[in-house]
Amino acid sequence: MSLVENLSRWMHLLFGILWIGHLYYFNFVQAGFEGKLAADMKKSVIPENRPRALFWFRWGAMWTFVTGILLVGFNYHMNRANLGPDATGMAMGVFLFPLFIYFLYDIVAKKVGGGPMSMPSLAVNLVLFAGYMALCHFAAKLGGRALWIHAGMAFGITMMMNVWMRIWPAQRRIITAIKEGNAPDQADVALAGARSRHNTYMSVPLLMYMFAQHSDGFYNAAIGALGNHSPLVMVFVTAALGFFFANLLYKKAGQLSGF
Repeated sequence: MSLVENLSRWMHLLFGILWIGHLYYFNFVQAGFEGKLAADMKKSVIPENRPRALFWFRWGAMWTFVTGILLVGFNYHMNRANLGPDATGMAMGVFLFPLFIYFLYDIVAKKVGGGPMSMPSLAVNLVLFAGYMALCHFAAKLGGRALWIHAGMAFGITMMMNVWMRIWPAQRRIITAIKEGNAPDQADVALAGARSRHNTYMSVPLLMYMFAQHSDGFYNAAIGALGNHSPLVMVFVTAALGFFFANLLYKKAGQLSGF
């Protein structure tokens, strides 16, 4: 079991780099580059380049998810002491709940007025995330370390599902249309672009949720009178800071140009 756990940890890091690296390439490099291509160049370049990158992108996402679930299972739900001294029987429920959360998120991202990147849509989805974290903290009573890994798991599962259920199917249709010399459906372009942007924003706090596991001075930081609620508050502070940093990256990407 120890061998499987350590191999899973190694593969989780490897596939996570493959996945997030390509996510940043798509959002901060490729988007600006392809926008400068002439129409005839797009027909020859995009069908050759994009499918190759999308292969590593989508399978990196899938295997990051698989190895991540194994790690959470091994380290927390098969070793319940790591869930925290006050963890309740709700702990297994919060382990499975992010899959349900994704379908609520998906509905909100499509249905709330103003489009998936609108402030109302983003606000409702952040409320869903806050509700899940509150469930983990107040009902399952997860300790600080377990709370943070479940925050990362919630974002990670949402991102993986976006890749396989929304981004990849839309990209297949977009690439096929471009290869055939047709204009892609703008609904597909908007969907793939919005979900990729969502994933980029979530990825920045996600990295801190995962790597803060090795620094209890961060996720268990005492914040005055908040006491045991400090890890929950720090989850939201990290999400806000992560979104801010992601926005700075987008701004910088928009200023870059070729020689």
